[in-house]
Amino acid sequence: MLTGLILIMLALIGAMIFRQWKELAVRRIELQRQLAKREQLMEQFQGEITDTSGKLEEIRRWLDDANGEIEELKAETAELEAALARVREKPRTQLIVLDRQTMLAQTFWEVKVSNPDFAETVTARLAPPDYTRAWVEGRTFLVGADTPEEATARCAGRFASTLGYRVAPAVAYRRSMG
Repeated sequence: MLTGLILIMLALIGAMIFRQWKELAVRRIELQRQLAKREQLMEQFQGEITDTSGKLEEIRRWLDDANGEIEELKAETAELEAALARVREKPRTQLIVLDRQTMLAQTFWEVKVSNPDFAETVTARLAPPDYTRAWVEGRTFLVGADTPEEATARCAGRFASTLGYRVAPAVAYRRSMG
């Protein structure tokens, strides 16, 4: 009987060991399946990371190019602003219409009339400094005439050289009417 009891106990112990072994085998298979799934996901993520890294590098190159262009545009803007400031500081040449007949003409000419001795006249002493400087340096008149010679002659008839005026030859009108 004792041997029967021992055999029964050994059978029970063997059944328990077999059951645990079976559970462990099932658990091992499940873990291997999960590991394979995770390895597959890792490969997928690695591929996505590689693609994203390539796109990120492309975006970095694009940003570097854009930043370079921005710097060039800033430099160009600074140059243009400096040029604009120089233009704004430069005194503007006033264009004076010689007479009403000029407005009816088909062809316009610019004629510069100056009087270097104007600063010595009584009129200059009473006039503002800008007005005096304009006559000494020369004032530009808009003259309507068929030829440059005719435009020069019209100004010469109005501003006599005996009074110190100097009339430069007429040049074609260079400015916009707008």
